[in-house]
Amino acid sequence: MPARLPSPRLLLAPVMALLLAVAALPPASAAEDVLPPRVTVHDSRTSSPSVDIARVTLRGAPWENPTQYVEVEVPGGFRPGHHLTVWFDVDGDAEPEGRLDARLRKPGPKRRSDLRVDQQFRIGGGWDDPGTRVHCRDDQDFMPVGNVRPGDAVLVVGLSSLWDCLQLPYPSGDDHGAWRTAVRVAKDGRSDTAPSRRGWSPQVLGWCGRQPRCG
Repeated sequence: MPARLPSPRLLLAPVMALLLAVAALPPASAAEDVLPPRVTVHDSRTSSPSVDIARVTLRGAPWENPTQYVEVEVPGGFRPGHHLTVWFDVDGDAEPEGRLDARLRKPGPKRRSDLRVDQQFRIGGGWDDPGTRVHCRDDQDFMPVGNVRPGDAVLVVGLSSLWDCLQLPYPSGDDHGAWRTAVRVAKDGRSDTAPSRRGWSPQVLGWCGRQPRCG
């Protein structure tokens, strides 16, 4: 008598078990979905040398330190009369949640080697309306824009926590958050933006909470 063939159901059982196991696997490592901790925007449009932006670099906060940085490079150098505006977006829509306005003045009597910086952080207001001025300083009471010498080609904005400045809750759980910018440099009626025409930069890594490292 020939041997009885196993039931098709028995043959399919291991296959079904394997498929169920694969379906139950967690998604690919979160590191694959984490945004880059650094993004550089190269401005290819040529503007007046006094305001021409060469590039803008965004640095996220992939470590315990929650500081976000924006570095704006103007090869012609920053000088008295420059007006820097950095708009920030954290929710991915077309409107900014807040902005930093920094106006550079002639050095004062106390620090003759550095430009005076009149700066404000404002939330709401979209692209053009005044919005509301809010507190935006680090734990040592430093403002976002620090020392700037006449002729410096790079101006650094350091936000001890962008989410605090925007008065928004931190990303929670496994959500690293994301942010992006639009930058304008103006002087004597001339201006340049990066990206051009009020476009947004690519998103950069936001916040890692108390995790020792992202990804």
